Amino acid sequence: MIKNYIKIAFRNLIKNKGISFINITGLAIALAASILIFLYIRNELSYDMQHSKTDRIFRVLTIDKALGVSSNLVGITLPALGPAMKEEFPEVIESVRLSWNGKNLIDYNNKTLYTTDLIYAEPSLFKVFDFKLISGNENTALTKPNTAVVTKTAAEKIFGIENPIGKTLKVDNNTDVEVVGVLKDIPATSHLAMDVVISLLPVQGDSNYAQYLSSWGIISMTTYVLLNDPSSEKSVESKLKPLIRKNNVGKNFNVTLQPLKDVHLKSSDILFDEANKAKSDIGYIYSLFAVALFIIVIAAFNFMNLSTARAASRAKEVGLRKVIGAVRPQLISQYLGESLLISLIALIFALILVEVFAPAAGIEDSPLTNLSKNPQLILFLILGTIVIGILSGTYPAFVLSKFQPIKVLKGTIKASKSGVWLRRVLVILQYTTSIGMIICTYIVYQQLDYIRNKNAGYNREQVLTIDMNDNKLQQNK
Repeated sequence: MIKNYIKIAFRNLIKNKGISFINITGLAIALAASILIFLYIRNELSYDMQHSKTDRIFRVLTIDKALGVSSNLVGITLPALGPAMKEEFPEVIESVRLSWNGKNLIDYNNKTLYTTDLIYAEPSLFKVFDFKLISGNENTALTKPNTAVVTKTAAEKIFGIENPIGKTLKVDNNTDVEVVGVLKDIPATSHLAMDVVISLLPVQGDSNYAQYLSSWGIISMTTYVLLNDPSSEKSVESKLKPLIRKNNVGKNFNVTLQPLKDVHLKSSDILFDEANKAKSDIGYIYSLFAVALFIIVIAAFNFMNLSTARAASRAKEVGLRKVIGAVRPQLISQYLGESLLISLIALIFALILVEVFAPAAGIEDSPLTNLSKNPQLILFLILGTIVIGILSGTYPAFVLSKFQPIKVLKGTIKASKSGVWLRRVLVILQYTTSIGMIICTYIVYQQLDYIRNKNAGYNREQVLTIDMNDNKLQQNK
């Protein structure tokens, strides 16, 4: 029986080529667009999840209550706070301080280039985060002043095929640092980007830098702490205010914790957040999710409208089937099966479209090339497609299956008022949703165009930005 249903389904698809093409194409494009959006959303939600202790890692933020400050959350904090938290709070297992320097001049054997993301960090970086060294020892890396680790990609750019371990780099024509490790390239889904990591420890005799690292009078250091349990967050936060007041920090300042999993998507209002690379906003994710749902709903409405509209053309088929003994559940199963078949064919074409357009959309992972890595995604796509097929075909299936054989064969069948009203409602919803999305897209385009073309009072093409990280340039400016 199932084999017979499949044969009939394919015959109907071939017989009604125009309708079938519109249904399959519409669903395929809608599914492809939605899949691309969901892949992007999944990528955004996966930031910093590669660390085994993600749920126990928190960033320390400063709350600045000073008048005239546009945002009271700051991504840096007091240099002395991290070590003090580890020492005085039993809930804090480890802390790590970072100082982001960004673009810096690197010199090796008269070969100069600029780093993209140079940071200074404490040795505990490897205890808090799961950044791995390809060569070198994670337990001893960065434990000495003027030592550094470089990422695999940076090492290839600086040293070529040479072994970088033990080599000396000159940073900003000023400081010599010894390379003690090669770091595995940082995942794209890490909010921390780094290509060269230099030890934050002061050299012997540098009392000024040592004093700076123990200072309670300046806000300048990116700090993370590792807690013994995620539930300790509130307990630690309650102790922060007494700690900083004990060390004479002004009443305009307070301190709070931010979970690592929130750093990428929930930091749009945080100032001095340079270490948080490519940060986004959770609001964008919600908006994109809504857009994906709207696209699928519009395609499903279109599918349902076309299927319902052509129900009358299949009335005689239904009448003959009932005359020779077909019961309503069998007819419902057949027409739902046809709807599912169209949806699954559309899914196949959608996956092909995703494979073609994923690179252009900036998405590295695609279903066709990552089936083994993402079985959950494929299962979700199949189940989602089945749900769309069932929802889209349910009403047409029930409309077709309830036709009475006598009226059908006499040619007196008429469209029911409920069916007409349903199609009208679906068409109105479809057009309303489409028009709404077009209007929103146009508004966003106009805003972006305004930002790009607004007269800033100067010719942007004739303005240059020059980094002054080179000490020689600074001395001769």
